[in-house]
Amino acid sequence: MDDSLIVLILIGLIVFPIVGIIVLVVRSNRRRAPAGTSNVSSDPNALDAILQMRTPEAYLKMQGDLQNWGWILVVLGIVHLVATNFLSLPHGLLLIAVGLLSFLVREASMFVLYAVMLAWAAVNNLMTGNTAVGWAVFGVFQVVLSVQVFRRFFVFKKVQEDYNANFASDRLERALSQPKRTEQIFPLGSVALGVLGLLGTVCGYGIILVVGTTQHTDLLDVAGFGVDLALIMGVLGFALGLAAILSGTSRRELSIIGTVAGGLTMVMVIGLAVLVRSIG
Repeated sequence: MDDSLIVLILIGLIVFPIVGIIVLVVRSNRRRAPAGTSNVSSDPNALDAILQMRTPEAYLKMQGDLQNWGWILVVLGIVHLVATNFLSLPHGLLLIAVGLLSFLVREASMFVLYAVMLAWAAVNNLMTGNTAVGWAVFGVFQVVLSVQVFRRFFVFKKVQEDYNANFASDRLERALSQPKRTEQIFPLGSVALGVLGLLGTVCGYGIILVVGTTQHTDLLDVAGFGVDLALIMGVLGFALGLAAILSGTSRRELSIIGTVAGGLTMVMVIGLAVLVRSIG
């Protein structure tokens, strides 16, 4: 098969899930009129439209959005795994992990993870803007989308709290609607992934510095992949910790440790990348 055709197919596989995310956000921005009124959206502030829904309807909308995000991220992650010659394998693993988590944690906190992922992708694309203007433009779009998704977290957090307090019909449903999995999974996951990511990044760069002066290219490739994988751990650790903190977790100390460790990992990688470019 011709290389140009392969590239076109890969571009299509990447673009379609991204378009799906855009459509999801646009649909989330539409006003749903109360019964007996026309369904016309004239409010430019899309988040207000969600707040003006009845709480049970807004809660169901959140559940639907989480499911859509899950499928889109899993599909996009699989594309990354298949097209490793063009796309990042560790980033594909991150997409799949967050996508699968969307089916397990059906809570507003997931929108913080989506926003962090979009912001991190934007940073990477903006950093490549020196050689590809198109990626820089796409990075700006991702920044805007990340802000919109992050704001959606606060809206759905209020919806979730109101639904649990006033609309859950029985004790079982009330228990299911509480953000318990955010409390159970996110703080521990944050500190584990954040610390592992930070340690892995430091060790990986240390190996690269030592091996870089030798002819062991295979070990250098392994160390480079290890840094990429550790970076993904750091990004996810940062996102989990931030989501837990903003959700009001009682395990705040663990979440802060994970957030700081993951944040340091990302800052270290960005700083070294900028330093290498400035020297080069």
